[in-house]
Formats: sequence, structure tokens, C-alpha cells
Amino acid sequence: MVEKSKIFISYAREDLETAIKLYGDLKDVGLKPWMDEYDLLPGQNWELEIKNVIQSCEYFLTLISEISIKKTGHFQEEQVIAKEVARKRPESATFIIPVRLDGTDLPDSLKSIHWVDLFPEYKAGLKKILAALGKEPED
Repeated sequence: MVEKSKIFISYAREDLETAIKLYGDLKDVGLKPWMDEYDLLPGQNWELEIKNVIQSCEYFLTLISEISIKKTGHFQEEQVIAKEVARKRPESATFIIPVRLDGTDLPDSLKSIHWVDLFPEYKAGLKKILAALGKEPED
């Protein structure tokens, strides 16, 4: 059974270091991030589990970088699932939160959603993410 209120972190493998840092920072303030690296269990059907978590999570953080937007495969598949979930929610609801890791332009499909930058200052971007998730950052 997938818990509600999880925050799915979608990333390209090359951006793993930043994804891990973000996961830890969200966990440190009492939120429930979900990331395959930590939350997939041995023996689980990983494709099915990822799909289930995306469909039941409260927020979908998509880490956008020069690498991630050019990749084919699982990262892109997660984006498709998230967009499908977002279509079923009220238009004004916050669900997909684009998180830029560098100066890469957002894909056209995300350009109407306000994004946050984790560069050049990670901490400032993290504060904005926490605000979007309804969590007041502690200074």
C-alpha cells in the first residue's frame, strides 16, 4: 500500500548526487520524500511500484538538467505518468514541481508551470520547494 503525502523525486541517474541531497533535506524537515534509491525494496516490481507511487503521491518533483531532458527511458516515462496524474487534478492544484539543476530551458510541456532553481544557490531553491510543499523552512 502506497502512503499518500509522499513526494516523488524524478531524476536522471547522472543527477543522483543532487537527488540524494534533496531527499535528505526533505526528510530532515519531516516530509516523506520517495526515491527509488532508498524506497524500492528487494523483490518489488520496480516499474509497477514507481507507477503506483507517482499515481498516489501528493507532489512530483522533477529534476531538470541538460542531461535529463535529453535522456530516453525511465525518466521520460515518469514524466508521462506524472502529466497524466496532473490532468486528473484541479488545474490550480500544485502537483508537478519542476526543479532546475542548471540553466537548461524547461521542456515545452512544463513551461506553463512555475519552476524553482537549485542553482546557483541550493539553499534558496530548497526554501522555495519547502514553501511549495507547505512546509515552513527553519532557518
